[in-house]
Amino acid sequence: MSPLSGSLEDHIQEQHVANLRSLISSRRSEVTFSCGGQLAVSESSGPCLGPSVPPVSLRFGQSGFGQTLQLPCVEDDPAKQSLLETCGVATFGLRGQDVLDETYRKALKLDTSDFCTDFCPYSCRIVAIIDQLLLPSYQEQRSVKAELYKLNMYGGGGPGTFKPHVDTPRGQDQIGSLVTGGDLSVRNAGRNMRFQWSHNSATSVQWAAFYSDCEHEVHEVTAGHRMTLTYNLYTTTKNDLQTNAAHSLNGAALPFHKQLRTAFADPYFLFEGGGVGVYLHHMYPHANEQYSKLLPYCLKGADMEVWEAVRALRVPVSVGTTLKTDQEDDVDERDDFEADSDNEETAASDTEQLYPLQTFKTYGETEQDDFKDLYSGEKAEVKKHRLVWLNEPGHGEVSAAFIVYGNEASLGVQYSHAALIIQVPSAEERHARGLIDDVTWVAKGASASKAAMRQEVERKAAPCLIRE
Repeated sequence: MSPLSGSLEDHIQEQHVANLRSLISSRRSEVTFSCGGQLAVSESSGPCLGPSVPPVSLRFGQSGFGQTLQLPCVEDDPAKQSLLETCGVATFGLRGQDVLDETYRKALKLDTSDFCTDFCPYSCRIVAIIDQLLLPSYQEQRSVKAELYKLNMYGGGGPGTFKPHVDTPRGQDQIGSLVTGGDLSVRNAGRNMRFQWSHNSATSVQWAAFYSDCEHEVHEVTAGHRMTLTYNLYTTTKNDLQTNAAHSLNGAALPFHKQLRTAFADPYFLFEGGGVGVYLHHMYPHANEQYSKLLPYCLKGADMEVWEAVRALRVPVSVGTTLKTDQEDDVDERDDFEADSDNEETAASDTEQLYPLQTFKTYGETEQDDFKDLYSGEKAEVKKHRLVWLNEPGHGEVSAAFIVYGNEASLGVQYSHAALIIQVPSAEERHARGLIDDVTWVAKGASASKAAMRQEVERKAAPCLIRE
């Protein structure tokens, strides 16, 4: 059988890449980035059963002069008026500074040091639902931890609102926010979810949860008052769920795993080995080198699907920040982190690590001298590798929002773009590991090798990666 023509060889590889790109794009338009629900308020005492909660009590005020407000309440409840008087004016973060501008945010606030409540998102299974929908399982069991962050009051003396913004990250392991009450919209990658419950807010507790890098806004309150309780959502490796059911994501069953395995099974796909790069859909907070150890546990939605799909293929995978925002330019060496993955079950555990990536300008299929920096090999043992990107860096519409507007001034933890790099073994190694079967290797191996040598000559004549 004669070797394939150069154009057809390129077509075979491009088809594999196109299939992978299509899956990345389609999954990102389907994966959940927000969820919500409502619980009826029941007068019965005892633990909440089903979609209901007992009336909520809120205690506030100075020591020795505390008051209790029971919700739902009437508009002229004296305790409610006292709560309004106790609250302070809510500011927001603007380019790292706390700003008061009621044309952008008109609300009152109360810090957790000044109130307490008997409402528990764990006992009512809200956290369990969030865990199942927004936090697919990592190799080890991980779950959501909810921490009460603030009480806000909207309305009264003019429309209350908080225009589009992205929450200021309060920790490197923060994955999202939970808001109980309110009328809000959450947006991500051109999609919008509206949570509008004002028509039955007096008889139920409404809630919405979303990833922390999603833009959202609180819509105007034109009559009466609306109270919200906001919780920060963090990831934890401990099982904090109220159920003992295991939540395990089978990476081998994911569509991206199947398509990637198909590409790996073809000798024409990166015959000499290389890498496949995926810019992550979401942004992630970080402050220092410890960030890299936490990032795999904090991956969200479609990003976690890609990570798990690759891990199931048992090949090295690395992830790191790729692009700096204007804010990050003020922080020295923010990308200089490195950490090991604790994966002991995969064959690639010694090289499945997290590495910093520099800012790249990429033009489709690329080649670079320092691709070895993504792996743990010695310089003498590593050749030039091809790096194929499956998508473009996104978040243009969100980046402007989080750079400018947040719910607080900068706390020393900021969002970063990130990318995941999949190390592709050479075709010979893939054959030795059983990823390419013997029949395919006999039929295509020699031809693919000749094609790779021709392509190597062409690539050396036209490098196309600029490293900054």
